[in-house]
Amino acid sequence: MVMKEKLTEKIARLEEEVKILRRDAIHDYLTGLKTRAYFEKVLELYFVKKEDSQRKTCPLVEEVSLIFFDIDNFKKINDTYGHSTGDSVLKEISKIILENIRENDIAARWGGEEIVVCLPGAIKEDASIKAEIIRKKILKNPIENIPVTVSAGVSSKDSCDPIDELFREADEALYEAKRSGKNKVVCAPAKNRTWI
Repeated sequence: MVMKEKLTEKIARLEEEVKILRRDAIHDYLTGLKTRAYFEKVLELYFVKKEDSQRKTCPLVEEVSLIFFDIDNFKKINDTYGHSTGDSVLKEISKIILENIRENDIAARWGGEEIVVCLPGAIKEDASIKAEIIRKKILKNPIENIPVTVSAGVSSKDSCDPIDELFREADEALYEAKRSGKNKVVCAPAKNRTWI
């Protein structure tokens, strides 16, 4: 009987460890945001695959918007104040982003100091407004007494468009924001559509 109880306890501990591993597999350890791999898999669900579009599969949402955030001068923050301060900056910015997006939006750490947010069902104008709200909140809240700013690139696509265009346009808009002075939101140009 004692052996059975010990085995039951061990199984319960292992099941708890598996839950923790599953949670950690989809969350970035430092920021609590989703991982890039998880983000990419979920985003694919919103887009109609080419072979599906020929069968007129109904997408989950008609439009998907994407915001790429990049912390301005992050290397300088790390070099000047140390990596633990850089980590605090990443954590606080992640917290601000999570507090200011909808429940069904997905925020992920894309890499280094880049954070990406998917807004399913949101048009580009709404995503741009959301990005600007977040940018201003970050600007108004110095982190560890350090003024921190972010640049953002916004893109939006119909869920029947190629998913890689959404990423490319958001990335290009982000780099335009960085090139043109930082601490701003830039939207990808509108797609020319022909209505029949």
